[in-house]
Amino acid sequence: MWAQGQSLGYCLAILGLAFVTDNKRRGAAGPTMGYALLALAVGCRPLYLSMLPLFLALDHRTSGRTVPRAAATGVLAMAPFGLALAWYNWARFGDPAEFGHNYLPWAKKLSTGIFDVAYLPRNLYHAFARWPEWTGGSAPLSFDPWGTAFYINQGIMLFVLWGLAARRFDPVVKATAGFAMAVIAAGIFTYEAGGGGSSDIATSST
Repeated sequence: MWAQGQSLGYCLAILGLAFVTDNKRRGAAGPTMGYALLALAVGCRPLYLSMLPLFLALDHRTSGRTVPRAAATGVLAMAPFGLALAWYNWARFGDPAEFGHNYLPWAKKLSTGIFDVAYLPRNLYHAFARWPEWTGGSAPLSFDPWGTAFYINQGIMLFVLWGLAARRFDPVVKATAGFAMAVIAAGIFTYEAGGGGSSDIATSST
């Protein structure tokens, strides 16, 4: 279920970006659909909301509209989904901003909460330094359930980071993309994954 939510949220966000960057038409086939897809992605993973400034920057650059006009489109497209999601969260948990993280059985046992900087050293270690171990058996490699260094199984992220740091392109787009990555990474690295199936630290969709 965790992997399904990650995959669906990632696909919705990328499809949304495609509608905003290929900004040749208006209406349902233009950026409006992109914002709607982003709202659905937020329903899968709340941190995708940090991509909204990137959507606005791309909308502004590709359509020539002012940022306030692009923002108006974004608000109108995202509001119905956002309100429905808030109502759903309120109906389930009594809080429109609660997505259910704090109601996970193992999360209820945590004294520091599900998000805390106390988890940062361990998560950073697994995301950047933890390699698989050689077993010599029929399964020659053993992977730590807490996660594996991202560049082993998500090598494309190296190209993404290089592109943000080294390539010259629109500074506003670069800054908003960096902001989204930083917010999502902060959430990942301060999250108590619990190990096992929900631990996707290194492979999370940053």
